[in-house]
Parts: sequence; C-alpha cells; structure tokens
Amino acid sequence: MTVRGIVFQEQKVKDTLIKLIDFLGLERVRDEVNLGGKFPMVIGKNELKNYETHKYSKSNSNDAFYILTHSTTDAKRGQITAIGQQLREKIKIEDIPY
Repeated sequence: MTVRGIVFQEQKVKDTLIKLIDFLGLERVRDEVNLGGKFPMVIGKNELKNYETHKYSKSNSNDAFYILTHSTTDAKRGQITAIGQQLREKIKIEDIPY
C-alpha cells in the first residue's frame, strides 16, 4: 500500500495496518475514525482491560496505544479504505502475490 508516496509492505497485513496507523497518527485515527463496530480502532493502554485483549496489538511507535488487528485480511482492507476516506488520505492498496 502507498500513502503520500511512502510504501508500506510488511510480511503480514496486520503489521502493515499497524505501521499505517502509526504513520497517520495514533491520536488522529483514534479521534477521527469511526468504523462503526463494537471495538474501537485505537485504544489507550488504560482502556485495554475493557476489551478482549487478544483483538489488539501494541503500537510500534507508542507503548501507550493498542490497535485493533484481530480480523480477516478482507476486513483489514475495509478498515484501511475507511481510514483513508475518513481522514481524506489517498491510500493505494495493491495485492502482491508471494
């Protein structure tokens, strides 16, 4: 995937999603993106106890935040698309065969 000319391509889609959210800003995504589900996309460490912890992965850039990553690849694609639309960021997603 490409955002602002920067390529994000990790081995796992989960890790690509984490890097994207770290890049766009954890607080920005937390405050401005609403995916409409019962689980928020970004939560603070102090909120982790209120949710199913296995659904979240620690941010790479800030230990105080966790990112919702427990979903299918197609669901993550939808999340990335929604993040781009809601933040008005042009995100180009490409599937690369391994």
